Amino acid sequence: MFSPSKLKHYRLANNLSQTAIANKLGVTRATLSAWETGKTVPNKKHLQELVQLLHTHPDNLQEEHPHLTLYKQLNKTNKKRSMNSLMTFS
Repeated sequence: MFSPSKLKHYRLANNLSQTAIANKLGVTRATLSAWETGKTVPNKKHLQELVQLLHTHPDNLQEEHPHLTLYKQLNKTNKKRSMNSLMTFS
């Protein structure tokens, strides 16, 4: 799922304005603002162009699954336990 906050983060990290990116993509600044606020999402073509402009990987503009976020917060022992319990259910 596309992450509006990550788009804004990478835009600011690259010292780019909404207007600058919008002009390079051939969209309005309002469109870019809508992407950053989550009102709309970029299409595949614009997403690929954003990745190039922001010098990042497509995965970096995606939200993590909530379960993955929780898993990353576990210590090593609990990560092993969670993986073992998953194996028992398979």
